[in-house]
Amino acid sequence: MSKTKPVRPYLAGQASNASLADNLRVFLAYSNQNTHAVALQLAPPATSLDNMLEAFKEHTDVPLQIPLAAYFSLLSTHLMNLGVKLEVRGASLPMDIWTVVLADSGAGKTFAYNMMADAAKKALGIEPNFSEVASAAAYAQQLADNNNTLWFCDEFAQVLAQIENINSPMGQCKEYLLKTYDGKLIERITKANEIRIERPCLSILGLNTVESFLNKVSEESFTDGFSQRFSYFMAKPDGSRSAKDFAWYDMGKMKPVLEQAWQEVGNVQIHPAYTVSEQAFRAYEIAYVTMFGQYGIAPSFYRRLTFKSWKYALMYHIILGKNNAELDQEDVAWAMRMTRQHLIDLAEILEKYNYSKLAQMVDKVVALRKKFLAQGKTLTARDVAQNCHGVKTAAEARGLLSLCEEIYPAAKSSTPPAANAQQMKQAA
Repeated sequence: MSKTKPVRPYLAGQASNASLADNLRVFLAYSNQNTHAVALQLAPPATSLDNMLEAFKEHTDVPLQIPLAAYFSLLSTHLMNLGVKLEVRGASLPMDIWTVVLADSGAGKTFAYNMMADAAKKALGIEPNFSEVASAAAYAQQLADNNNTLWFCDEFAQVLAQIENINSPMGQCKEYLLKTYDGKLIERITKANEIRIERPCLSILGLNTVESFLNKVSEESFTDGFSQRFSYFMAKPDGSRSAKDFAWYDMGKMKPVLEQAWQEVGNVQIHPAYTVSEQAFRAYEIAYVTMFGQYGIAPSFYRRLTFKSWKYALMYHIILGKNNAELDQEDVAWAMRMTRQHLIDLAEILEKYNYSKLAQMVDKVVALRKKFLAQGKTLTARDVAQNCHGVKTAAEARGLLSLCEEIYPAAKSSTPPAANAQQMKQAA
């Protein structure tokens, strides 16, 4: 597993004594390299999942977190179609999972999903048939027609942004999605028709580029109760696999491997209901307490994320080829490993939001400094505090000015008018 990112105080809503400049330097210096090794460490050796990821590793440069997420989303769909439930201390859990994968443009997001989905359809008859929706009414109708399926959505940030806009055609969709997540009755009555969905259930796999997601989904929206229902993957390029080494993806060699892997899933006996052993429950409790507070995640976010570990545990039970109907410690151990990665990736996304705000503030200071230099003046921390909206303390003003001077030390005509995030990374 990659080195764990140091917990930044502001992620937990605490005040930081370090300067803004120091915060940014720490952020820029840190690189959580989610290489292929991270994804492979989440796959039990010699299993269907392991074989699938190895096929993508050998024949593509696609970040392995993408087929990893697709695998679990499709497996959850398979289990939903079979009506599988997991009983945990009086709670009956359906097998839906909501996942968002963030990756660079051109990372092969749709390609990887289509390869996985086509193989799953051929081997197991898994056929996600939930298409794109443009309104709350369309969502309700599609769910009524295709309950217990998978909604695969590229450019998912656009959907989330529309959902947050109460005046958009998707504005009411948030209410429907929350009811779907909770399995509560959905009713929509109009003059034209009446829709009634009992026990709605839907898995969601949303894909997006990192930059677009940060631009379209506000930090406030990301940290509210709705966004907390999703698990997140950061799918980064793998330094050991370069695009120049893959002029052609050999799909002919990949397809048999993927189909065989899904057939192995089909060979596992599936029960309508699963239970949890006392040892497995105790393992969950210990892991919950151990990881609590390690990544600076708000308790509500943490609780929702770790609770999903039970669904991962059941899926790992199947991945490991176990035919019995009781989850054990091993299943939970693998599930908590997955949860840990979600926590790491979530912390990084929250860090990026903070960084984005900092980058915007530096942009303002750079522009102000250029203005002052053109007038033959020297920009001071006092000037920053007085002219840059959002600067709240003298320490912040001094930190921003120091960082600005460090990144653009010389007063040259070629100095960019503003420093965007990419420029700051390159400068560092």
